Amino acid sequence: MSTPPLTPQARRVRTIMVTIPIIFVTSFVLYKRLVLGEPRRMLPRDDPSQKILQVKGAEGIRREEVWGDAGGADPAARTPGS
Repeated sequence: MSTPPLTPQARRVRTIMVTIPIIFVTSFVLYKRLVLGEPRRMLPRDDPSQKILQVKGAEGIRREEVWGDAGGADPAARTPGS
C-alpha cells in the first residue's frame, strides 16, 4: 500500500516544517557561542593507549587497574584476579 505522491505545494510545506527547527536551533547555538561566549561542546575522546578497567563485586568497586597496549593482552580476556 503506497501513498500518492505529494503535490509541489505539500512538498514545500514539508520542507519548511523540517528546515525551520533546524535553522532555529543552529542559530541559537551559534548565538550563544559567538555573542555570549559559551565554549564549544566537545565529545570526550578515548585515549586508546590508556584504559581504566573497573572490577565490580558485591562490595562495590574492589580494584581499579590501568592497562595499556604495552602488555599485549586483550583487556576483554582479563579475569578479575589477574
